Amino acid sequence: MLRLFRFTSAFVVLASVQLFALHPGDQFTQGNLTYLWEAEDSANYLVVVDCETSSSGDLSVPASVSVDTGSETIDIPVLEIGSHAFTDCNLLTTLTLPEGVKRLQHQALANSQGIISIVLPSSLIHIEERAFNGCTNLVTATLPTTLQTLGPRAFYGCTSLSSITIPSTVTEISENAFYNCTSLASLTIEDGANNIGEYAFFNCIALTDLTIPGSVQTIGRSAFYQCSGLQTLTLNEGIEVIGPWAFGYHCDLISSVTIPSTVKIIDDYAFHALEGLTTLTIRYGVDAIGDFAFNSCPNIQSITVPGSVVSIGRRAFYQCSSATSLTLGNGVKTIGIEAFMNGVMIETINLPNSVQTVESRAFSGCSSASSLSLSSQLRVLKDEAFENCSQLTTVSIPSGVIELQSQAFRGCTSLETVSLPNSLQTMGSYVFYGNSLLETISLPPNLRSLGHYAFTACTSLQSVVIPSTVLSVGTSTFEDCSSLVSVIVQNGVQSLGNKAFYNCGALQSVQLPNSLTQIGSETFSDCDMLLSVTLPPVLSSMGDGAFANCDSISSVSIPGSLLHVPDDAFYKCHALTQLTLGEGIQSIGARAFQSCSLLSSITFPDSLDSIGLHAFLGSGLTSITLPDGLTSVGNYAFYNSTSVREITFGTSITSIGDYAFYGIENVEYLNFSSNLDEIGDFAFYGVTQLKSLTLPEGLKHIGKSAFQDCTQMESLYLPASLMTIGESAFQNCASLLSAAIPVSISAIPPNLFRNCSSLAEVTLPAGVSSIGSNAFQECSLLDNVLLPSSLTNIGENVFTRCTSLSSITLPDNLDTIDDAAFSGCTSLESITIPDSVTFLGHYAFSGCSKLSSITLGSGIDELWISVFASCTSLQSIHIPEGYTTVGWRSFKNCSALTSVSLPESLTNIGPSAFEGCTSLESLDLGDHITSIGEDAFRDCRALSEINLPAGLNYLGANAFYQCASLSSIVIPGGITHLRDNTFSECTNLTELSIGEGITRIDFAAFSKCSSLERVTLPATLTTLEAYVFYEASMLGHIYFLGNAPAATTTTTFGLTPSTIYYFSDATGFSSPNWMGRPTESMGSSSEVKYWLLHSNLPYDADVNTHGVHSAKPLLLSYALNLAPKNPNMPRATRDGQQVSYRVYMGRSDIQYTVLSSENLDAPWESTGFTLSAPDTEGYCTVTLDGSSGQRFIKIEVSAL
Repeated sequence: MLRLFRFTSAFVVLASVQLFALHPGDQFTQGNLTYLWEAEDSANYLVVVDCETSSSGDLSVPASVSVDTGSETIDIPVLEIGSHAFTDCNLLTTLTLPEGVKRLQHQALANSQGIISIVLPSSLIHIEERAFNGCTNLVTATLPTTLQTLGPRAFYGCTSLSSITIPSTVTEISENAFYNCTSLASLTIEDGANNIGEYAFFNCIALTDLTIPGSVQTIGRSAFYQCSGLQTLTLNEGIEVIGPWAFGYHCDLISSVTIPSTVKIIDDYAFHALEGLTTLTIRYGVDAIGDFAFNSCPNIQSITVPGSVVSIGRRAFYQCSSATSLTLGNGVKTIGIEAFMNGVMIETINLPNSVQTVESRAFSGCSSASSLSLSSQLRVLKDEAFENCSQLTTVSIPSGVIELQSQAFRGCTSLETVSLPNSLQTMGSYVFYGNSLLETISLPPNLRSLGHYAFTACTSLQSVVIPSTVLSVGTSTFEDCSSLVSVIVQNGVQSLGNKAFYNCGALQSVQLPNSLTQIGSETFSDCDMLLSVTLPPVLSSMGDGAFANCDSISSVSIPGSLLHVPDDAFYKCHALTQLTLGEGIQSIGARAFQSCSLLSSITFPDSLDSIGLHAFLGSGLTSITLPDGLTSVGNYAFYNSTSVREITFGTSITSIGDYAFYGIENVEYLNFSSNLDEIGDFAFYGVTQLKSLTLPEGLKHIGKSAFQDCTQMESLYLPASLMTIGESAFQNCASLLSAAIPVSISAIPPNLFRNCSSLAEVTLPAGVSSIGSNAFQECSLLDNVLLPSSLTNIGENVFTRCTSLSSITLPDNLDTIDDAAFSGCTSLESITIPDSVTFLGHYAFSGCSKLSSITLGSGIDELWISVFASCTSLQSIHIPEGYTTVGWRSFKNCSALTSVSLPESLTNIGPSAFEGCTSLESLDLGDHITSIGEDAFRDCRALSEINLPAGLNYLGANAFYQCASLSSIVIPGGITHLRDNTFSECTNLTELSIGEGITRIDFAAFSKCSSLERVTLPATLTTLEAYVFYEASMLGHIYFLGNAPAATTTTTFGLTPSTIYYFSDATGFSSPNWMGRPTESMGSSSEVKYWLLHSNLPYDADVNTHGVHSAKPLLLSYALNLAPKNPNMPRATRDGQQVSYRVYMGRSDIQYTVLSSENLDAPWESTGFTLSAPDTEGYCTVTLDGSSGQRFIKIEVSAL
């Protein structure tokens, strides 16, 4: 704590005497306290200005202190406790102030958190601001009857203070004086206080009973805010102002409040949200009830406002949802916004004649009020004043009211009768919206404004007369008045708003005045029962859909004053049979008469110059005569008018829009204006009875599908002026016999004559550079087409399934033949692809079943997907040098193909390239192919011989699946992975060589190879998947030259009679069975022996068993390659039944032993053969006699 001391300039040196003399204005310390000597009017007194923070326990301040002045010693009384004197003296528990102390300065004991009690002398007059602020342990403090001032925040935050009595001498309890004294359970305010300041007792939650004496004139803002324990409140006569939030919020235990007659103002939020308040008495004398004064007091049972009250504020009684009775005294002039809103239990609303203003939503949601009496002083009923008073049955608006504002009675769903005064001039929007029981309404003669949605959904309203004083009827004013039968609009009304009578389903009669100039959008739309309507002669504007879906209207005369018939004007007026269009009408909008299915004839005025989108779509018109003034027919104008049989075009028509006459199927002839410049997309699509078509000179553009599906059209003339033709312009014209394209056309569009199945002749002009996709697809009678030399591109499917096309010459400048260009041309016999062609697309000639001759040009380097697939008459094919790829399915199912010549440049055979070529017997793949794709030779059942190049590194799954004639195959060392079903069902395969380097053999690679007897698997093999040799029913011996591979299952060798042979030092095998098959160890494989034996073969001498040429070495357990520099197998020769083998045995560091056996399971013996001595090169001859049956030999080697 900072301490300041005032010293004099007089010093003495004797330690036994006082060091200095004191004077007024000096500070000095005596004991634990520091004093300031003050002098006022020649009277001396002391102010305690500090206390040692180490002071503890009980402390009494002396009444006076002896002071040495230097000349004498005098006693000076202590009269004040200075600012911050005891601040932070937290070890003090009791403080006694002596008699004589008159003032506690601001914050004198602030934050002295140890003090429990304090003794205040009867001399005390002033307690200044924050004197005890934050003394959180102070329990008791007795204020003397001499006290006059209780400063702001005097006891602020004294959370342990339990009781206090404010003596009558205190005239003002300052703001925040006892703020947050949460333990204050007892409060006595003696008669004498005039004012309770703002927040004086804020959050004093322990306070249960409170009596405010009559001396108090003002209770300040939030004085008792959030005193949540307060149960009993007594307000005595004399109080004049109850301030904002005085008892607001969380004073929920107060059940009864009586407002004294002396109170003039109950201010805003004064009793806000007192949820326990059930009884409220407001005595006569109160002048004003402020905004939100009793807002959200949901348990008040009744409300009586005395006649002294002039104004009731905004939401004053909002959400007082239990009040059943409401009494307003005669004297109330203003009822504020939402004053009684959601008073859902109020039964009667009686506004005394003193009431001049009822503000917006004042009684909104008073859903139990069944009776309403309005003041004669009212001139305006504000917005939503009585909205959702759903039990009101009768309303009488008093004379003098000139305006009903928006939604004043909206949602009063029980309202049956309404009386409107003659004084009423303005009716706002939504005033009676949704009052479904209202049957009649008499609009007063002085009414000038009829607002939007005023009577919307008044579903019982039967008739209405709109007075002449109303100039404009608002939007949706009578929308959804489903019982409304008759409407009379008096002369003087000029405008009917959008949807004014929309969906008035019972409306039969409408009387429109001659003054009416404007009808809005959908004004009478969906008035299903409306029989007739007379449009006034001055009508100049009509909105979109004005009479749409008026199913019962049979005749309409539209005056010429209406220059534009709007979009959807009479859309789906199904009963409309007679239509008169007045002279002067210039345009008809989109869908104006769409689906007027009974409208059979119409006369267009000469003034008409445009017809919009879908204007007569689906109408019942039988003939159409377009006037000479008309220059354009809009999109969809007569779409699907299927009854039309005749069309007469005016002389000025230059353009016909998209879909304009789509589906007018019964028209046989068309005579166009010579001024016609453009025919839009789908303009005459599906005119199925059209016999011939001559288009006028001058026509420049025919749109997409313009004449598509004109199935009876036999002849066609296209003028020389034509610049563009849209795709599919004549598609599906199945009767068209011939066509000549004018020279002005340089590109044939896609689908132009697609499916013109009778088209036998077509002339393409010189200069055409491209033919678009599908242009002549399925022109099944087209047998010959002369392609101009200018042609560079033939698009996709151009001649697909032109089944009569037997020959065609491709021009020398042709660059592209796109996908399926000639697919399915089953009569085409030969084709020459010029060298200029650089792209030959997928399926280009697929399915050309008579194609027997193909000459490929040099401009292509690969054949794409299925380019010649299913050319079943093709016997041979020569692929020129330079091609690198035979692509996916290029020759698939060319079942007659026997000869294939492949270039040295070829590196890739794609998936299914020759699949199903069942006549192909042999094929030389050359030396440069590196990849053979999946299914490449699948089902080539006659293929008996094929070489796999040494450089091959990829062999796809199913590559030789079902090649039933294939007898031998050598898999080169570059193949490390054999995929699923590679040689599955090769049922004649007897000789199989798997190169060193294979690491993996996948699912069913050799399954059902039923002629295979022996297999040797190289040491590089690490993975052998399921079913690899499944059902190889002759496979008896399987030799592993390395360790057991991974992933093997018992299904790998399933349904085979095989025995597994392996080296004794190999890992992973087991004896006597491994993977469900018996095993036999073949001895050691030392480094030397492995080098010698990695290609070892035992040889079968029984040549008769296997027929001629079968004396070739059969791969079993060993392969002999004993001459290290000679990669060839030992040579075998045959002489009758004798087979001789010349083998190398010339190593001096190796011992050779020759043994024989009748079968591989029998003992090996040194008999049954002859062995010659080595010749000069180290070779010996081993001779076997096969006449006695099967015999094998093997040569064992070991290092010396």
